[in-house]
Amino acid sequence: PQHNVIVQTHSYLTGNGAISQTNAGYGSTTGQYLFDNLIAKYPNIKMVFSGHTGNGTTKVDIGVNGNKILSYLGAFHSTSTNPVRIVTVDADTGVVKTNVEAPSTKSTWTEYTTSDKISVIKSK
Repeated sequence: PQHNVIVQTHSYLTGNGAISQTNAGYGSTTGQYLFDNLIAKYPNIKMVFSGHTGNGTTKVDIGVNGNKILSYLGAFHSTSTNPVRIVTVDADTGVVKTNVEAPSTKSTWTEYTTSDKISVIKSK
């Protein structure tokens, strides 16, 4: 409870930003099962990152404790640009900014740029 938690999983969001209702052929749980039984239950889970399908999208949910949960899909299958999502968290303000960079072309994919605010647990 004293730490901020980030979950990384394979298949969680669909390409249209919904929580997956299938296991996408991997494991025995769905994205919805993961949300209902883990993500939504704990107020210190702040972000979820996944891939598998689509390109990129974001989703904001509210957990059962009233906490904001930011979810990011990043499935940028590109052999020429090798894009990556860069995440910056300002621990003082709780502002989370993301952008997708393609290092080989030195470009930013601005359609995936986000800025949201969450509550951050600070160490004492």
